[in-house]
Amino acid sequence: MSAAARTLLATGAVCWWAASVEAENSLYWGDVHLHTNLSFDAYINGTRAVGPQLAYKFAQGKAVVSNTGLTVQRKRPLDFLAITDHSENMGFYTRIESGDPRVLGTTLAQRYTKLQLGSYCAKKLVARSRFRPKLARLLLCART
Repeated sequence: MSAAARTLLATGAVCWWAASVEAENSLYWGDVHLHTNLSFDAYINGTRAVGPQLAYKFAQGKAVVSNTGLTVQRKRPLDFLAITDHSENMGFYTRIESGDPRVLGTTLAQRYTKLQLGSYCAKKLVARSRFRPKLARLLLCART
């Protein structure tokens, strides 16, 4: 071994170099684009039970209950997760489903529930005691 190599080893410079090379060549597994029930497109396609907290728990490898009611768990946790919900109407449709009176009277909520009559969301809305009966009758009459 050369004198220069012995000096590098003694000072720890080689260890730093080896660590930086290892970091540059590490492979990380994750998801950089995930929508939860707060985004309109995910919500209308059936992602109704998975909010941001549940998505992070699942990414961490914890057992969670999915939209289908099954308990699911990753075999290996993700190294990272980016929740990228849309800012437009964020959480609006979950608030409609929960019967939030501040949202139900809006034109957008009425249009959405008219489109969804007979679906999971509209049936649940009509069945809720907090849902205003007058609005329920309007929506049911507008079904045509």
